[in-house]
Amino acid sequence: MEQAGRFYLGGLKSSLAVAITSLAGLVAICAGQASATPIAIDNFSFERPETLVGTSTLGCPAGWVCSIMQTSMVAGVYSPTAAQYAGGSGPGPFVGPAGMPSYTPGGSDAVFLRAGPREMTVTQTTSELIRSNQIYTMDVWVGHQTNAAWGTSSIQFLADGMLLATSGALADPGAGNWAQYTLSFMAAADDFRLGQRLGISLIAGSGGAADFDMVSLSSQPSVSVDPFASAPEPSTLLLFGAGLLAVAARGRTRSRLNSAI
Repeated sequence: MEQAGRFYLGGLKSSLAVAITSLAGLVAICAGQASATPIAIDNFSFERPETLVGTSTLGCPAGWVCSIMQTSMVAGVYSPTAAQYAGGSGPGPFVGPAGMPSYTPGGSDAVFLRAGPREMTVTQTTSELIRSNQIYTMDVWVGHQTNAAWGTSSIQFLADGMLLATSGALADPGAGNWAQYTLSFMAAADDFRLGQRLGISLIAGSGGAADFDMVSLSSQPSVSVDPFASAPEPSTLLLFGAGLLAVAARGRTRSRLNSAI
């Protein structure tokens, strides 16, 4: 009987410990539900200058800065057709303006980069100043035309024009396909680049080509792991209280059973 009583008490303590651990997790989740804040990007879907379907405009898209163009290193805005993006195993065709089929993820245009001996880049510096304990995230669609070679394309974060973080070589989405890629980094409290302007760079590696579209950028506070960082919602406390009552009720039931033995 005494042994059974000690066993039950140990089980109750274990159950309470699990419940308290669960509460700590719930509080941490409640503390971490900060929403992401969008960061403005000029001409994020490369609709300027506007181009006719199946045509292209050579030159850097509005709002962006391109690396020096040479005979084999060019950039421009164009509106592809099924000849470049038939869909294949990837997404597409997309829905464009006025509900018409589009072969870019956003609008009807995209930026194309053709690299030569050196990489070809398109860059934009935002008005965002890098802040401590912030997670910055960039999402961008990258396409591989059916009639172009795929190079070591990548996406990067910049701080006042200097490299901050890089994706490294992106996986080939496959000829005729688009794929979405994400790059994130966290600015620590002691990062020497705090206060510098955040920039982004889209890159087609040497000897290859890549298309880019629908660039989005956001920031979000890093999540604290301190279970007491913020108080849970009243509904969460009620659920936790109900859980403790259930544990106690189960304990009383076991106690009666042990007493009857």
